This record gives sequence, C-alpha cells and structure tokens, in this order.
Amino acid sequence: MIEYAKESFMEAKKELEPMFVDHYNEIALSKDKIELGPDWDMYQALEDANLLHFYTMRENGFLAGYFAMIAMRDLHYKDHIFALNDLIYINPKSRKGFNAWRLIKFAERDLKDVGVSVMHINVKTHKPFDRLLVRLGFEHSENIFRKYIGG
Repeated sequence: MIEYAKESFMEAKKELEPMFVDHYNEIALSKDKIELGPDWDMYQALEDANLLHFYTMRENGFLAGYFAMIAMRDLHYKDHIFALNDLIYINPKSRKGFNAWRLIKFAERDLKDVGVSVMHINVKTHKPFDRLLVRLGFEHSENIFRKYIGG
C-alpha cells in the first residue's frame, strides 16, 4: 500500500538520513570536492518559519520517497508565492507506475491550498524526468549552469 502525506521534515530526519546518502550517491555532482553535509539547523529554521513543505511517499509505512519545497513570497513578484524544490527522490525500487506523478500532484494540491502561485522543479541533466513534468503541465522555463569554483 502506498500513501502520500505532508509531514514534518525534522520528525522524518532519522528515516531521511540513509536516503540522503542514496540520493547523494545517485545524483550529486562534484562528489570528489563536495561531501554530503545537510544543514539540519537550517531545515529546522525553515520548517519553524512555515517555509519548508515536506511531502512523503510511504510504501507499507516505510519512507520510499520525498519531495521538499521551499515556498516564499517572490522578490520580483511580491504578490505571489513561489515554491522552489529542494529535494525530490524516490527509492529506485519504488519508481514504477504513477508513484512520482502522484507525489508531485499531492504536493501541488497542498501548495495551491497554501497560496503558492508557481512551482519550480529542478532536474539534473544526467537524471532527467522532463517528460513526466511536461505531462504534469510544467513548462521548460530556464536553464541553470554550474561551475565549481571552490579551492
């Protein structure tokens, strides 16, 4: 049985920690220079400020996927709340059927209910799921370029 819910990010921390490692290993770039190091205090602050919206996909009670969005008034459009994704991940064994679709739609409904006007979802070019997002009504609106400039 698969269930989708909005949960407390910090209450799910113990379940998230091992999944973060899997997520990092699968999609992170510059792993030879940038180690995984979640800022749990910042997540707590965002959650306390009601800016962090955390959605889960549980399979038989176990965390199988998550989707975290940060929603706040946009600096350029003060009358609108934009939601930007921080994390989206589904355990590879659970990437079947409409699981990702349902997780994103669940979040979309909730975000709309809390006043969000625009959702942004970042997609890694080496792990794309663009076709799913287009089917969900998202439009390709920006490209992001990165360059490691650390020491």
